[in-house]
Amino acid sequence: MKELGCQAVIRRKSTYRVSLTKGRLTDGTVLENTLNRKFTQQEPGKVFVTDVTYIPTKTGWLYLSLVMDLCTREIVVCEMSPCQNMALAMQTLHSLKAVASGPAVLHSDQGVLFTSPMFRKQARDYGFKQSYSRKGNCWDNAVMEGWNGTLKTEWLYHPDKRFDKNLLTFNQARREIEAYCAYYNEKRIQAKLSYRSP
Repeated sequence: MKELGCQAVIRRKSTYRVSLTKGRLTDGTVLENTLNRKFTQQEPGKVFVTDVTYIPTKTGWLYLSLVMDLCTREIVVCEMSPCQNMALAMQTLHSLKAVASGPAVLHSDQGVLFTSPMFRKQARDYGFKQSYSRKGNCWDNAVMEGWNGTLKTEWLYHPDKRFDKNLLTFNQARREIEAYCAYYNEKRIQAKLSYRSP
């Protein structure tokens, strides 16, 4: 790399602290971690992970609501909005229902969108059994959190791509992120997939 003038983009150090507290909603519902870090799945379309991340744009934050199939590691849903609200969460569920066939597990953190009564009811109606990371424990959703970091390392912060991503408009950022998702799904090889793309 030195001979070719290449330099790796290093992610910033994480300062997460782990909490082993089990989440409980005000109605007494316990948020179970049924996935329990079983990130290697043998059948596509049966176990999904999801998360919301955000990207700076010229007009404010762009929120990405993503869903990954744990078997194929493919990003099957990528919804975007200038607001992190229930409309974004519900659109993510609707889009997932369109690509998922039959009952499936949907794992997320304990964010307000994923624990809201509306989201939980719609997920049940669609046949998704929800699983939740333990409170304050990002490693319980490591694959999805890792993908968010990969997007930011390879696209947002990459010096050869553009330094001024926060100067993109909402629509420009949307197009570039959609292009990155297509590249990730169709061309980017992964060791865990025997050096094939999703």
